[in-house]
Amino acid sequence: MKKYILITGATSGIGLAFVKALVNQDVEIHTISRNPYEFNHEKIHHHCADVTSEEDLEKVFRELSTLPGLDYVYHCAGFGISGAVEFTTAVEAKRQMDVNFIGSVLVAKYATPLLRKRKGRLTLISSVAGVIPIPFQSIYSASKAAINSFAMALANELRPFGIKVLCIMPGDIKTNFTTKRTKLHEGDDVYQGRIHRSVSKMEKDELAGLPPERIIPRIIALSRKKNPKVLYGIGWDYRTFLMIYKFAPSRFANWVLHQLYSK
Repeated sequence: MKKYILITGATSGIGLAFVKALVNQDVEIHTISRNPYEFNHEKIHHHCADVTSEEDLEKVFRELSTLPGLDYVYHCAGFGISGAVEFTTAVEAKRQMDVNFIGSVLVAKYATPLLRKRKGRLTLISSVAGVIPIPFQSIYSASKAAINSFAMALANELRPFGIKVLCIMPGDIKTNFTTKRTKLHEGDDVYQGRIHRSVSKMEKDELAGLPPERIIPRIIALSRKKNPKVLYGIGWDYRTFLMIYKFAPSRFANWVLHQLYSK
């Protein structure tokens, strides 16, 4: 039976990798991004929208209301900022939370009626940073932690309808997310170069990470499990880090993060 799929953030990175992995199956794919879509295919229907705009999403989901429902939603839209909290403006912090967290809330809000029709699956892309918060990416880490908590609560709200909610926490993935990060350098002199060193190390790790095509089959398989968990780390190494961080004394865990990312 043909599946109906919605993918946000589909023009690049993890979102685009989902499209390429699924397009040859028996599917109809609808994509959402702020930018025009260049991957033309008869199975792909693109909608230009900003996931932080209720007006945009209301328009898109009115168009989608003619579908029999949605089987899978993969919400991949997001971005990152880095810098010291002391030198981050409220506008910049709010934009980070709006795109990553509020965008997840709004997509879930408008997708739920269509997911209910097919007892579908909602998959949110979070980050290991949502559990292991990274210095000088404090607000980004907070936005991902918010997504994790949101997914846990939403899973119970939607459980009676047969809708499953998953929250995927990748580690370092080699995508254009790295080059698109908004880097706030102000105050690096005050912090004795620690902002630059921390972000440079993180970007080096990201550029050495797995390509998104390597993790997509695993995420798709998880989203199709009969009884999936809500939170999943991706990659044995990152699952190990998450387990250690969970059980290690908080003072020790935070000291290790300091040694890695804020010296």
